[in-house]
Amino acid sequence: MAAPHVAGVAALLKSQNPSWGAAQMKRQILQTVERKSSLRDRTVTGGRLNAARALGLKATDLSLAARPQTITYGQRTGISGRLTSQGTAVGGKKVLLYQRPAGAENFRKVGETTTASDGRFRFPGRQPQKNSSYRVRFEGNAAERLLSSNSPTRRVNVRVVVSLDTAKKNLKLGRQRAVSGVVRPKHGGAVTVSIKRNGSLIARKKVSLNRHSRYRFVYKPRRPGNYAFVATYPRHADHLGNRSPQRKFKVVR
Repeated sequence: MAAPHVAGVAALLKSQNPSWGAAQMKRQILQTVERKSSLRDRTVTGGRLNAARALGLKATDLSLAARPQTITYGQRTGISGRLTSQGTAVGGKKVLLYQRPAGAENFRKVGETTTASDGRFRFPGRQPQKNSSYRVRFEGNAAERLLSSNSPTRRVNVRVVVSLDTAKKNLKLGRQRAVSGVVRPKHGGAVTVSIKRNGSLIARKKVSLNRHSRYRFVYKPRRPGNYAFVATYPRHADHLGNRSPQRKFKVVR
């Protein structure tokens, strides 16, 4: 099966160098093989065909990082990296940013920029609405014989925002108080509200979210003391879970 590949490279070499004869093309192909220890003493060159080297093409590499890798809904992250070829920076080249949100089958283009003289690039202020994977692509440059390349994929996780509201003023024993909140972005399901009295957990209450992603219940303490409430929403495929800030009030006789 090697013959068709070698023939194809030879044809490309001829198109690049019309004046070359068979001997020159053979020498170019044999001198640019990729050496392999497993092929030593088994082939003439001890290597395998490397089309890019034979054609004088240069491989490129793209690094990629996302910072921060975990954000809360509404916050932003930055995507950055560097384009190099054989360890040397490649500046002034266009790179494309692609995103695949949770639940999507394919990546879609969401931005483009040009590498700096040191090969670095940045996509600041990205604001994914849900857990997302990012990657960057360089399309190559025929004039400079630079091959195309794709970066590794980097994932950015997005936490939901959970709020909890209740009055802070003292509550008279025997009376009740409303506790409410919202999960953003909009979700279904339920939050779990942990209730503590004087620092000790006394109850966990599961409260369903309505169609607006809000919840509400009324709580009637049975004993005096210092009460604290925290709502938690679980992790889903499209978002990480989160918990609300703690809210407190005092029950008095």
